[in-house]
Amino acid sequence: MTSRRFISAALGIAAVLMIAPRAESTPPRISDLSDATRLSERDRDEIRESVEYWCARLGSAQADEVDAAQSKLVEPLKAVRVGQIFRLEYSKALVPRLKEVIKGADPHAAVNGMQIAGLLGTPNALEIITDHAGIEDEQRFAIRLWAANAFPLAVRQRVLPENDINKALRRFGQAATQEDNWLVLRRQFEAVASVNNRVSRDVQVNVLKAIADRMEKETGPSELMQATYPALVLLRNRFLELRAADQESVGTELAPVLCDLCTVANMHWDSAQADADASSSYRGTVRVSENLLKLIDARVRPRQSGPRTELGPAWIDRDKDRFEADHDKWRQVLTGPPYNKR
Repeated sequence: MTSRRFISAALGIAAVLMIAPRAESTPPRISDLSDATRLSERDRDEIRESVEYWCARLGSAQADEVDAAQSKLVEPLKAVRVGQIFRLEYSKALVPRLKEVIKGADPHAAVNGMQIAGLLGTPNALEIITDHAGIEDEQRFAIRLWAANAFPLAVRQRVLPENDINKALRRFGQAATQEDNWLVLRRQFEAVASVNNRVSRDVQVNVLKAIADRMEKETGPSELMQATYPALVLLRNRFLELRAADQESVGTELAPVLCDLCTVANMHWDSAQADADASSSYRGTVRVSENLLKLIDARVRPRQSGPRTELGPAWIDRDKDRFEADHDKWRQVLTGPPYNKR
C-alpha cells in the first residue's frame, strides 16, 4: 500500500513539473509563417497562441513588459515579406484583443496597441484606428494623436481597399473639424494629406474651412493656427503637383478659404502680433495663403490680372492699414466668378 501511494504521489509531482514549464514558456515563434502561401490548422493554432500570450502581456501594468510584448507582436509584420494570407489570419486573431487593450485604462499599452494596428494595416485594424480618431469617441488626446499617426502607416501596408481608405479620410476630416488640441489637429491634417487623391483634397479644404470658421469666433490668438500653417504647406505642395485642370477645380474651392484665413489674421491682429509664437504661425499662414491665392488666380482667371498684394510683408511690418487694404482686394476678386459659388 505504501509503495502504491509513493508511486501515485511521484507521478502527481512529475505531472505538475511537466505542466508548469509549459504554462510559463513563451509561445512558438511565428515569424517564419509571415510569407506562407498556405496555413495549416496547426499554424493557425500557433498564431492564436502567440497572440493570446503577448496580448496578455501588452495589457500589463509593467512598462518594460508592455514594450517587450509590442516588439514581439510587430515582429512578424516586419519580416522581409508579409503575405496576405498570414496578415489576414494574424489580424483575425489579433484585432479583438487589440481593441480591449486600446480601450483599457493604461495609456502606454493603448498607444502601443494603436501602433500595432497601424502596422497590421488590415480593414478590421483600420476600424480600430478610426474608432478612436475623434474627440467625441476618444477623450484621451494621446490616443487620438496615435490614431492619426497610425492611419498613414496602415495605408502604406498596401492592403486596404480604396473605399475603406476614403471612408477613413472622411472620418479623420470629421474628427479634425471638432478637434480642440492643436497638436492632434496637426497630425489629423497630416493623416489626411498622406493620401494623394481627390477625396483627400476635398477633405483638406473642408477642414480648413471649418477651422477658419471656428477661429473667427475666437478672440485670438488661436492655438489652432499652429496646426493650420503646416497643413497649408502640405496642401500647397500637393496643389503644385496637380494637373492644370485639377488645379483650377481645387483652386476655385480653396481660394475663398485662404481669404478666410487672412480674415482671421486681421481679426486677431493685436493679440497675435503681441504673442511671439502666435505671430510666427499667423505669419506663415498669411504668407502661404497669399502665395497660393496668386497661383490659383493665375490659373483660374488666366486672362485677367490678379491683385498685387503684399499681405505677408504687411504682417511682418505690422502695417495693419496696408494689410486690410490688400485683404480687401482679394475679397472683391473672390465675390466674382468663378469663385462666388458659396
